[in-house]
Amino acid sequence: MKEDVYLFFYGSMVNKHSRAHTIKKLTKGIPVVIKHIDYKCSYQFSSNRNTSSTRFTVLGLMKSNKQHTIPGIVVKVSKKELEHAKKREKNYRLLDISDKLITPHHTSQQMNHALPIYTFIKDSSCSSYPHIQSNYYLDLTVSGFLEYGEAFARLFFKHCSALPSHSNTFTKWKRDLKKRLVEYTSVVHYAKDDKLLSTLQSII
Repeated sequence: MKEDVYLFFYGSMVNKHSRAHTIKKLTKGIPVVIKHIDYKCSYQFSSNRNTSSTRFTVLGLMKSNKQHTIPGIVVKVSKKELEHAKKREKNYRLLDISDKLITPHHTSQQMNHALPIYTFIKDSSCSSYPHIQSNYYLDLTVSGFLEYGEAFARLFFKHCSALPSHSNTFTKWKRDLKKRLVEYTSVVHYAKDDKLLSTLQSII
């Protein structure tokens, strides 16, 4: 494996603050769209927590017999930063997607096509583990997509399957955001995450 590679993120790691917590530094993402890939992005996998009471629903890529479109970002990382990401995604495996049709969402942002591109993929059996849906995880993810504009965030809702009915469109997701923010600021664990909360507050 080359020293530097691209990682394709499609979930909470699209959010720069979540990514920095894992990779140990701020990194620049390039918004991209993968087309004609035989995987679909689905919100029905279980997180890496140890017990069913703490597991929550996360996004994953599911093998499909149809061709799909997946929006996300690519981030250039060093070998050391890749190892940090692997520790977080411990129940995932790396999938080489270098040969897929990956195009920048904004034509002004170019990629180095000499570098390989990988993404993390969960085993499909993880979707059957007991887990609970977390508004916070979705808000973390959507706010990450919004870093690249509302049109890009709307692509997430268009192409991600199995989203909860109350948040399966951008309009529905935004409608109850103010109510969720009240909940987040009242819980000590969430209130510590000032960067995400300030981002969400700016959306209202």
